[in-house]
Amino acid sequence: MTKLKKSRIKHRIAKSYNRFAFLYFVNARLIHDGITLDFPLLFDTGATHTGISRESFDQLGIDEIADKAPTITAIGTTYLPYGIVESLVLDGAVVMEQVRVNILSDQFFKDYYNAGYRNIGGILGGSFLSRIEFFMGYGVIDIFYEPKKTDI
Repeated sequence: MTKLKKSRIKHRIAKSYNRFAFLYFVNARLIHDGITLDFPLLFDTGATHTGISRESFDQLGIDEIADKAPTITAIGTTYLPYGIVESLVLDGAVVMEQVRVNILSDQFFKDYYNAGYRNIGGILGGSFLSRIEFFMGYGVIDIFYEPKKTDI
């Protein structure tokens, strides 16, 4: 279920640039069993699911549902463990309950760390994005979130 403070919310979010593409990050709060973690997630329209580190997954106490479930990525299918987080909150305004989160590999975080992205908490993918409507443009750092008409 999508909960919004207003029917249409505009957020200005941080933008990072590398020589290949614009990377958009959004402030996220994950809440599970009364435990809260805050960190930036990479806004990834090419990922089928949201993903976080094993450490964050364990800190939140999320139960692992499957050891290796298929996950489609931009370069093919990979198999990742996952669970369901109770709530995911973006920028203090967009709340989604019961969101699938994959456990990302340590290599994912090493690659981003080596590229200069030190505080990335994971990726915000289709398990969240498919349940809302959003609009973004190249080089623009405003992202709009709206509830899908079926959620109103």
